[in-house]
Amino acid sequence: NLKPFEEVANVGFVAYAGPGTSGVGEILIDGIKFGIADRDYYEVLPDGTKKTEFTWDEAMEIEKKTNGKWRLPTPQELNAMVAAFGYNDEGVFDGDLFAKRLGLTTDEDGYGHFWSRTANSQPSARFLYFNGTYVGPQDNNTKVHGFTVRCVAQL
Repeated sequence: NLKPFEEVANVGFVAYAGPGTSGVGEILIDGIKFGIADRDYYEVLPDGTKKTEFTWDEAMEIEKKTNGKWRLPTPQELNAMVAAFGYNDEGVFDGDLFAKRLGLTTDEDGYGHFWSRTANSQPSARFLYFNGTYVGPQDNNTKVHGFTVRCVAQL
């Protein structure tokens, strides 16, 4: 009973289950369901290569490129993703499990960096940072860094 969400641009699909269930790629915040895209956002460059890391300003343009269907998650939504998909059966955060469950991209050292839509100050914005044993869903960094983007959509 999983249903596909419409694919838009290079964001992907999200699979979700019916009301009252906790389907793959779904989070519930204050009674509102949000779907999590099944892959990281990318853009194909003129030379055919894929761009997979974006500055915060570039990442904020994704909502326009997808006609408002997809957007960067808020820090609250990132917290919900971590709570729903980041913990093992013993209740301990497991970055490898978190990345596997959501198909998240990590660097060669197993670190993941994903922008949120929340600016913290002129030069900085919030982002999700994690590795095998640590998660910081509201870390801060300057907006010029190239981080990965995982979009959400209200269902």
